[in-house]
Amino acid sequence: MAKGKTTASRTIRVENPLGLHARPCSLLVQTASHFPDTEVWVTNGRQRVNGKSIMGVLGLAAAAGTELLIETKGRNAEQALEAICRVIAALETFEQYQTREETLDAWRKLLAEVTSRE
Repeated sequence: MAKGKTTASRTIRVENPLGLHARPCSLLVQTASHFPDTEVWVTNGRQRVNGKSIMGVLGLAAAAGTELLIETKGRNAEQALEAICRVIAALETFEQYQTREETLDAWRKLLAEVTSRE
Protein backbone atom coordinates (compact mmCIF):
# COMPACT_ATOMS: atom_id res chain seq x y z
CA MET A 1 0.00 0.00 0.00
CA ALA A 2 1.14 3.51 -0.72
CA LYS A 3 2.46 5.49 2.21
CA GLY A 4 1.24 8.87 0.87
CA LYS A 5 -1.61 10.85 2.38
CA THR A 6 -4.76 9.18 1.14
CA THR A 7 -8.45 9.00 1.93
CA ALA A 8 -10.76 6.02 2.03
CA SER A 9 -14.35 5.36 3.07
CA ARG A 10 -16.80 2.51 3.34
CA THR A 11 -20.29 1.97 4.67
CA ILE A 12 -20.72 -1.02 6.95
CA ARG A 13 -23.75 -2.38 8.78
CA VAL A 14 -23.53 -3.26 12.48
CA GLU A 15 -24.53 -6.93 12.50
CA ASN A 16 -23.82 -7.59 16.18
CA PRO A 17 -27.24 -8.19 17.80
CA LEU A 18 -26.13 -6.12 20.79
CA GLY A 19 -24.99 -3.20 18.63
CA LEU A 20 -22.05 -1.01 19.58
CA HIS A 21 -22.12 -1.14 23.37
CA ALA A 22 -19.10 -0.30 25.54
CA ARG A 23 -16.77 -3.21 24.68
CA PRO A 24 -17.26 -3.05 20.89
CA CYS A 25 -16.87 0.75 20.97
CA SER A 26 -13.65 0.28 22.90
CA LEU A 27 -12.33 -2.15 20.28
CA LEU A 28 -13.27 0.23 17.45
CA VAL A 29 -11.54 3.18 19.18
CA GLN A 30 -8.45 1.10 20.01
CA THR A 31 -8.24 0.00 16.39
CA ALA A 32 -8.56 3.57 15.11
CA SER A 33 -5.95 4.74 17.62
CA HIS A 34 -3.53 2.10 16.35
CA PHE A 35 -3.07 4.39 13.33
CA PRO A 36 -1.83 7.68 14.85
CA ASP A 37 -1.09 9.30 11.46
CA THR A 38 -4.62 8.68 10.19
CA GLU A 39 -7.83 10.58 10.94
CA VAL A 40 -10.87 8.38 11.49
CA TRP A 41 -14.48 9.62 11.33
CA VAL A 42 -17.61 7.58 11.94
CA THR A 43 -21.06 8.74 10.81
CA ASN A 44 -24.41 7.12 11.58
CA GLY A 45 -26.46 9.27 9.21
CA ARG A 46 -27.22 11.97 11.78
CA GLN A 47 -23.97 12.50 13.60
CA ARG A 48 -20.27 12.47 12.61
CA VAL A 49 -17.75 11.73 15.36
CA ASN A 50 -14.03 11.20 15.76
CA GLY A 51 -13.42 7.44 15.60
CA LYS A 52 -10.66 7.79 18.20
CA SER A 53 -13.08 9.17 20.82
CA ILE A 54 -14.80 6.59 23.01
CA MET A 55 -17.45 9.11 24.08
CA GLY A 56 -18.09 10.10 20.49
CA VAL A 57 -18.48 6.52 19.26
CA LEU A 58 -20.64 5.55 22.24
CA GLY A 59 -22.77 8.63 21.56
CA LEU A 60 -23.70 7.26 18.13
CA ALA A 61 -25.88 4.68 19.94
CA ALA A 62 -25.44 2.32 16.98
CA ALA A 63 -27.92 -0.53 17.42
CA ALA A 64 -27.92 -3.71 15.35
CA GLY A 65 -28.70 -2.86 11.74
CA THR A 66 -27.26 0.65 11.90
CA GLU A 67 -25.24 1.62 8.85
CA LEU A 68 -22.03 3.45 9.65
CA LEU A 69 -19.91 5.43 7.22
CA ILE A 70 -16.24 5.02 8.13
CA GLU A 71 -13.93 7.68 6.66
CA THR A 72 -10.15 7.67 6.99
CA LYS A 73 -7.53 10.18 5.90
CA GLY A 74 -3.80 9.95 6.32
CA ARG A 75 -0.70 7.89 5.75
CA ASN A 76 -2.39 4.55 6.45
CA ALA A 77 -5.96 5.37 5.44
CA GLU A 78 -6.63 2.14 3.51
CA GLN A 79 -5.11 -0.07 6.19
CA ALA A 80 -6.97 1.71 8.99
CA LEU A 81 -10.27 1.43 7.10
CA GLU A 82 -9.74 -2.29 6.51
CA ALA A 83 -8.88 -2.92 10.17
CA ILE A 84 -11.87 -0.96 11.50
CA CYS A 85 -14.32 -2.64 9.12
CA ARG A 86 -12.96 -6.08 10.01
CA VAL A 87 -13.40 -5.31 13.71
CA ILE A 88 -16.99 -4.15 13.19
CA ALA A 89 -17.72 -7.26 11.11
CA ALA A 90 -16.23 -9.51 13.83
CA LEU A 91 -18.09 -7.97 16.79
CA GLU A 92 -20.55 -10.85 17.09
CA THR A 93 -17.60 -13.26 17.24
CA PHE A 94 -15.96 -11.17 19.95
CA GLU A 95 -19.14 -11.42 22.05
CA GLN A 96 -18.52 -15.15 22.58
CA TYR A 97 -15.48 -14.54 24.76
CA GLN A 98 -16.05 -14.58 28.50
CA THR A 99 -13.23 -12.27 29.55
CA ARG A 100 -11.79 -9.01 28.35
CA GLU A 101 -8.40 -10.74 27.97
CA GLU A 102 -9.84 -13.33 25.57
CA THR A 103 -11.51 -10.58 23.57
CA LEU A 104 -8.30 -8.54 23.41
CA ASP A 105 -6.29 -11.58 22.31
CA ALA A 106 -8.70 -12.18 19.42
CA TRP A 107 -8.63 -8.44 18.54
CA ARG A 108 -4.80 -8.40 18.56
CA LYS A 109 -4.73 -11.37 16.17
CA LEU A 110 -7.16 -9.66 13.80
CA LEU A 111 -5.18 -6.41 13.93
CA ALA A 112 -1.91 -8.27 13.32
CA GLU A 113 -3.41 -9.88 10.19
CA VAL A 114 -4.37 -6.51 8.75
CA THR A 115 -1.20 -4.63 9.68
CA SER A 116 1.13 -7.40 8.44
CA ARG A 117 -0.03 -6.68 4.87
CA GLU A 118 2.08 -3.52 4.55
